Amino acid sequence: MIKKDIKLSDLFDEKMIYHESEFEYAEKKGVAEIIGWKIVLFRMDKNSTCFDAIRLFDIEDEEEAELCNSILKEMGFPVSFNSDISDIYKAFGREDFTEDHITGCTRYIYSPSEELYIAFDISGNKITGMEIVCSKELIESILN
Repeated sequence: MIKKDIKLSDLFDEKMIYHESEFEYAEKKGVAEIIGWKIVLFRMDKNSTCFDAIRLFDIEDEEEAELCNSILKEMGFPVSFNSDISDIYKAFGREDFTEDHITGCTRYIYSPSEELYIAFDISGNKITGMEIVCSKELIESILN
């Protein structure tokens, strides 16, 4: 079970976080907490304490990986940026499908339920990004 009741501002210095009151994710409007352009925590309902999606994108160095791993640990997520494809398989089994991504990586996509979609961006057997979506409405928008 993934803990969805998290805020980046509870984990990191507020100076690191940009709060966007009008943000669009998978063609749905909402709010976001953003660190740089690589970490986005999205909520469709600005009053909700639970996130609908989190995107950790183009994570290239140890400092970025540590930030992301702190978030994943808080969520109780079984995979980190220190993991490799075999760790993903242990936690989630074989992917539902893969796709070549525009960034040059391969996306390993899992959709274990109608309210959970997980994509791992893999480049050279290394995780370079993750997308975790916990909203049926957003998942439908992503897959269609």
